[in-house]
Amino acid sequence: MSVISTSTNINLIENQIIIVYFIIIFAFGSLVLYIVYILDLMNPSTIINKLAEEITLENVLKTIGSDNKDPLQPIMDIVHSSVIRYDYSTLTECFNIMDYKLNEILEIKSLNKEKKGSYFKSCHISLWKSGYFNRK
Repeated sequence: MSVISTSTNINLIENQIIIVYFIIIFAFGSLVLYIVYILDLMNPSTIINKLAEEITLENVLKTIGSDNKDPLQPIMDIVHSSVIRYDYSTLTECFNIMDYKLNEILEIKSLNKEKKGSYFKSCHISLWKSGYFNRK
């Protein structure tokens, strides 16, 4: 009887060790994928693109005349820090993505002139403060 229980215990321990090995492999695999994600996130264009997803007509119109979070402000902060650090590639990337997003919204056919005007005014003030219109 003790021989059977000893072999059963050994099999149980071996199965637990195999399960632990699989958990370790899964954990290291997840860690590698997370490191790749973080390294990609360190690229300024990735951050700018994620922030630019928030620039929509609805989000910008919500901020006009209220205390809501301005979707352009995080990108404008990147612009200001890029100017301070003389990082012209990030600055160009910010302006290009903002230009694309703003033109994308202004080309919406269903907008009336009042909404377009208030949207343009809100975005124009942010861009003017950043010196966007002074670039070559």
